[in-house]
Amino acid sequence: MGEIEIEVLIYIAVGILSTVLFLIAFTAYRRDRRRKLFFVALAFFFFALKGFLPILDEIFHSRLEPFELISELLDFIILAMFFLGLLKE
Repeated sequence: MGEIEIEVLIYIAVGILSTVLFLIAFTAYRRDRRRKLFFVALAFFFFALKGFLPILDEIFHSRLEPFELISELLDFIILAMFFLGLLKE
């Protein structure tokens, strides 16, 4: 097994941190039932997906052809979820 690149370690850390933030936000949503928290939780969920996407790309050796497109689409979804979370009361 070769050395793990620092970039991969950062992707893992981002994925884990955003997963933890998703769990915290989702738990808060379940307790309060405020839609604002639901959208914030969704944003962190998609951010976690985006964090783990490069790791999947490394594992499957670039078999994810539209990698850039998926990443940009997730960026848009994340921003939309945060925007909706800010708008909702």
